Amino acid sequence: MLKSTSARYEKGGIKYRIIATYGIDYEFGRKHNQAASFSLTADIDRLSGTRWVDAGGGCCHDEIVKRLPDLSPLVQWHLVSTEEPLHYLANAGYWMDFINGVYEVKPECKKNPLEAFKATIVWGAIPKDTDLELEKMMGARCRRDVADMLRNRLPALMERFRSVMEYWGVME
Repeated sequence: MLKSTSARYEKGGIKYRIIATYGIDYEFGRKHNQAASFSLTADIDRLSGTRWVDAGGGCCHDEIVKRLPDLSPLVQWHLVSTEEPLHYLANAGYWMDFINGVYEVKPECKKNPLEAFKATIVWGAIPKDTDLELEKMMGARCRRDVADMLRNRLPALMERFRSVMEYWGVME
């Protein structure tokens, strides 16, 4: 169930419009025999004479939040399926390897590994997500221990996801 909203703004004397589309694409999920996922993306157009022309878009959450701040609570849920966040354990493990020094963060990488880890697991979405719990995860002996913690956290995370999606009217 997809919805959209828009706003117009001016930047540097040029008029723009942003159209944000958000929701769970059940049709895509069924077509590809996979869990349906939530997404929040935008199309940005600029006014050229009397016509709107493409000026960008995609997963530009900073621009969405700036122009359509009411949608900011949805950003953290981007790419969470009706079953779990996209590649929940694999992506968390990937970022944990950087945090633990298994791999070196390349200078051109703009992501902070801890922030990327937290975004991957939608950290902060449930009451159990405290500094103490994060410290336990960071102090885990191995990747398997972190995976166990994440599996234990998943039911509460998905309950919160369903609650938020129902509130926004995008749950089937």
